[in-house]
Order: sequence, then structure tokens, then C-alpha cells
Amino acid sequence: KFYKQIATLYDILSPDAFLRPYIKDYQNLSLLYALIRNAYANRVFVDKELTAKTRELLRERTISTDIALPNQIYTLGAAELAALKSGDDNEATKILNLRKALAVKVEDESEGKPYLLSIGERAEELAQAYEDRQLTTQQVLEAFERLAEEVVQADVERQTLGLDENAFAIYAVLRPLVADAKPSQADELNAIFLQFPDYIWNDEQQRKLRNALYRAVRPLVGAAKMIDTTDTLLRLRRI
Repeated sequence: KFYKQIATLYDILSPDAFLRPYIKDYQNLSLLYALIRNAYANRVFVDKELTAKTRELLRERTISTDIALPNQIYTLGAAELAALKSGDDNEATKILNLRKALAVKVEDESEGKPYLLSIGERAEELAQAYEDRQLTTQQVLEAFERLAEEVVQADVERQTLGLDENAFAIYAVLRPLVADAKPSQADELNAIFLQFPDYIWNDEQQRKLRNALYRAVRPLVGAAKMIDTTDTLLRLRRI
């Protein structure tokens, strides 16, 4: 908010000679803004988010406008994850890299792999806990690494368990909540969904589906978590 106020003032005053003593500071502030936006945004920062005059200033006065994170990973696979874990970047940089890589993975592939949505939600909850300083940096990094490993192993695991994409998405929801979660439990819940194919737009089917899920979920997670777990299952994108 502060930066955008400054950018607006720059646009209004530029090219007034009054600005000359402040140009270098404004240029550095703009690069800092771009770096932070790139670190936290789900997508690589693009300079169209800057005003036209600010873009021109950076192009004229900056030799390099590389605002990527150190050793930024653009795909999340076994090799990339191993390189990041063994690299010498500090923990905070690794966290930002993993957070972005996970967010991009979820955005790009969750349409066909709905189990990624659950992983994405857990990643955002973890990021929020980190920003609120509820966990140490090391704890957050280790948790992000576990989520990334879960993504990397997911396809292999799904095939090994013999689950389709929808059932595996359910299994991904159950696993953190149910000790010794079984593939058969995910299949049983998936079968309940199949009984109500129009639940998304049919209120009566949605009500019946919710009630059926309550009955099936309660023995697994307990009464206290029954509603939240059912809500999470209903938010899963079916394919």
C-alpha cells in the first residue's frame, strides 16, 4: 500500500526536476517491491504491475532487473527438490522457493489432480503460521519439504494404492486426520459421492450427500472434526 502511494506520486510529479535527488531511492524501492512481490506471489512477478513511468525508469537506470529468488525452482520434481534441499541457500529463501513452487503446481495441475488442492491448503496454512511466527523457520522448512515430497511421490503412490484421482484426493484429506488411513476408506467415501452425481447444482442431492458423509466420516475423525472434514471433502474438485 505504501509503495503504490509513492508510485502514484512519482507518476504525478515526473519528470519534474524536484525528483532528481530522490530518483535513486525510488529506483531501489521499486526493485525491493518487485523482489517481495515475486517472492510471495504465486506467479513470477511481471513488470506490468508497475506504472508505465516506473517501468521506464527501471529500464533506463538498471543494468540488471533480475528479481528472481536465488536458485528459484520453476517445476517441482524429485531432482529439483533434491537440489533445493542440498543447496546452500538460507532457510528463509528455501521456504519462499518451496511455497511458490507448490502454489504454481496446485494452480497448474489441480484441475486434473484434485488431491493437490488439499496440499495447497495445507501449504497456505503453513505459510500463514510462518508469517505469524507460530513456528520456527526450521520447523516451517521441514514441513514445506514434507509437502513437496508428498507432491513428488503422489502420482507413484496413487498408482501403487490403486486409487483413481478422486479417491486419491479423498485419501490425501484423510491421511493427516486418520491414523493408519486406508485406501479402502477413501474408496468408500468416493462411492458415496458417486451416488449423488448432481450434488454441485442440486441442493437436495447436496443435502443427502452431506448427511451420508457425516455418517461415514464421524467414525474416522470423531464428532469434533466431522463437519470440517466433510466441508473439506465437499470442496474437492471432482474430475
